[in-house]
Amino acid sequence: MTLGSQCDVSFPVCFVLYLVYFVVLSINVKCKEMKNYKQTFDRLWDGYITLCPSALKIQNLLQPKGKLVNDHIAFRTLDDSRVGIKVLASHFEELGYTLKGQYHFEDKKLNAIHLEHVDPLAPKVFISELISSAFSDSLQSTLKRVVNEIPEKWLGHKELVGQGRL
Repeated sequence: MTLGSQCDVSFPVCFVLYLVYFVVLSINVKCKEMKNYKQTFDRLWDGYITLCPSALKIQNLLQPKGKLVNDHIAFRTLDDSRVGIKVLASHFEELGYTLKGQYHFEDKKLNAIHLEHVDPLAPKVFISELISSAFSDSLQSTLKRVVNEIPEKWLGHKELVGQGRL
């Protein structure tokens, strides 16, 4: 829908029509973002219960006691720019999540962030990355080798978060 020069009514009416158009467009975008975040978490859950079937058994035991609410989800990664916080966060940012906090855990050798969605029912997302330089050369070498085994098409890709074990 374009309103440009086709608008034959007065300026205030055109302005209101533009405003309504952009509000509707904005609502459609937000609805798609909300739907997409739910689809993302459904895909992640399906992958998780495949790897850890006992999680589904626990969910089934708790479900009859009331609606389960997933208030947060956490991801662990490394401080390698190909798989780090920024890569994982980019997926959620496209779904309407925004950065709400940055953290440094000296003792645990971690940097972390948390993101929140405009939908208050959406789970918070926590992403932490191990500061590999705080460890031995041997461990750093091993971590680099493991990251190098990830198919190149996923390195640095915003969809890396949904790929499960690679």
